[in-house]
Amino acid sequence: MRSSLECSITRSVIGVELPDDRETMLQGWHKSIAIQCPHCGREHRARYRDMYVEGVISGLAGDLNELLRVTTKS
Repeated sequence: MRSSLECSITRSVIGVELPDDRETMLQGWHKSIAIQCPHCGREHRARYRDMYVEGVISGLAGDLNELLRVTTKS
């Protein structure tokens, strides 16, 4: 699943490919994950569940925008 995180130093968006299989979700839901930032070079930490929810919401927003775009063309 595609998700993102904001670098706390540069405020740039860090794209993250988050594993979303059942086993990873069960093991990681209450844990933090470490992400090496390509912008500042530091390690950033975020809760897996927060990253997952952000990815789901972003995906739904993208789907809704696409649906609205197609609907308004008709």
